[in-house]
Amino acid sequence: MGDAYTAHATGIAAAHYNPAGLGWTTERELGFMYQDIVLDVGEGSLGIAWPLTDHSAWSVLVNYT
Repeated sequence: MGDAYTAHATGIAAAHYNPAGLGWTTERELGFMYQDIVLDVGEGSLGIAWPLTDHSAWSVLVNYT
């Protein structure tokens, strides 16, 4: 399902799908996600995206299981 979205990913989603999309990040973003899978196993992520100039930004994304 991610194939259709990779070309349009911006902001914090770009850190996961397509880091080149960080260049179109216009606002600071913080994102988090958690999901119970099965048998007490969980998956989650925590990330931040911060624009620097008109066409550059930095991001940190942590995924865990």
